[in-house]
Amino acid sequence: MNDSDSNDLSTKLRAWTVDPRVPTSFQREVWQRIAQRQAVRDEAFWPRVMEWFSTQLIRPRYAVALVALSLSISVGAGLLHAQDANARHWKELETRYASSIDPLEMGR
Repeated sequence: MNDSDSNDLSTKLRAWTVDPRVPTSFQREVWQRIAQRQAVRDEAFWPRVMEWFSTQLIRPRYAVALVALSLSISVGAGLLHAQDANARHWKELETRYASSIDPLEMGR
């Protein structure tokens, strides 16, 4: 590239200007769209529930209550499951015992 081409290019680049044409209502419309999306987000159920939980769990008394409730539910579910398993096991033991002392069962 020679000097004259470089000077022409430099002159053209210095003279070049950009005139962006933005509608006058552009900023207002952008803020309206942001407000609409925020309103939809604020009205959603689960985000509000999660926000409430996160603000309440910061407080120690709610956190302790939630841990106690979770622990109670877990222990209760474990006891119910164990009770069912024990009932089945005892029924099987009863059947074995009855068959072990029944004289008619021994011959079979």
